[in-house]
Amino acid sequence: MAAGVNVAAVAYYFGDKMGLYLEVIRGIRVRRETPYPLPDDPLVGAEERLYRRIFILLSRMMMDVGEADWEAQLMMREMHQPTAAFEEMVQQYFRPMFAQLNAILAALSPPGTPQPVLHQLAFSIVGQCLYHRIGAATVRAMVPAEVREEYFNLESLARHITAVTLAAAEGGRAAGIAAALPKPTTAQFPRS
Repeated sequence: MAAGVNVAAVAYYFGDKMGLYLEVIRGIRVRRETPYPLPDDPLVGAEERLYRRIFILLSRMMMDVGEADWEAQLMMREMHQPTAAFEEMVQQYFRPMFAQLNAILAALSPPGTPQPVLHQLAFSIVGQCLYHRIGAATVRAMVPAEVREEYFNLESLARHITAVTLAAAEGGRAAGIAAALPKPTTAQFPRS
C-alpha cells in the first residue's frame, strides 16, 4: 500500500510478489536487449563477430549509467543472491551471448582448444566489460577526462577487449601460458 498499489491487483496480474519481480527482471532484460540484439552475421569474419559481441555486451551493461542504476543493481543482486528469476535470466539473457562467444572463440583458437579454456576466455570478456560498469567511479577517479573521452568510450573499450582476447585466443596463447605458469604453493601464499 505504501506505493499506492492495490495488493489485489498485483495478485491478479502477476500471481504474487515473485511474479511481479520476474516481470521487472524480464522488463530490464528486454529493455537492454531491444536496442542491442545479438546479430545474425555468419558471413562476417570471426574477429569482427567477436568485436560486435563485445560492443553489444558493453552497450547493454553501460546503458543508462547514472540514470537507471537501480536496474543494474537489481541485476547484480540477482546474480549475487539468486532467486527464482535467476534461471530464466541465465537461459534467456546470458546463455545466448555465452554460446556465441564460445563459438567465436573456438573459431579463433587452435583446433582442439579445450572447452574450459574457451569458457575462461568468454568469462574474461564478460569480466572486462562488467568492470567498466561497476568500476566506472574508479576509472573516473584515476583517468583524466580527456583520456577517458578518447580511450574509454564504448568503441575504444570494445576494440581493447577484442585485441586482448585475440592475443590470448589466437595461437593458443591463453592455454599455453596458463599451463606454463608455476603453480603457487601454500608456503608462497599462506592462507590466513
